[in-house]
Amino acid sequence: MGLFDIFKKTQAISSNNIFDQLASDKIKVPKEKLHKIKITHEEFMEYSNDRHENFKITEKLSKTDYPPLGGRIVGYYPNPKDIITRLMAVVEYPIIGETQKTFVVNCSPLGKNPTTGTLTYPAEGSWIMFQEIGEDKDHDGKTRSYGIASIVLTESFIKMIEKLAKSKK
Repeated sequence: MGLFDIFKKTQAISSNNIFDQLASDKIKVPKEKLHKIKITHEEFMEYSNDRHENFKITEKLSKTDYPPLGGRIVGYYPNPKDIITRLMAVVEYPIIGETQKTFVVNCSPLGKNPTTGTLTYPAEGSWIMFQEIGEDKDHDGKTRSYGIASIVLTESFIKMIEKLAKSKK
């Protein structure tokens, strides 16, 4: 370090800025992994109705009061009683860095029905975007923060975002 180097401006990279860390190859987007389950017609109807309701809820939420958050799926509801609770994920926020908050996120909007009688949804380790919808007491009496998932962050999605950002410059 030279005598005048202390006067040079250094550009700090925020430890939680995902795009900076992806660009500098400090982190990698995890490969997309999916759980695949068999579902009945009744379960599909329940899932479809829940997905539609979640879409309506997120459309009504103010983007300034309820900004999209990024998180990492660390697990799913341990003892699901139906298809909806089976799609309730435990998500740590933010995606990178130290966990600031844990959410219970309804991942039904992320499910796909590739063939009749099956449903796929993101596995543990997946990065997702979601919107916080509030806090409530769970059946065990603990207050938890809840959210609704909106998108799985995949490598191709991140590349598309980076490409769009470059084209706007």
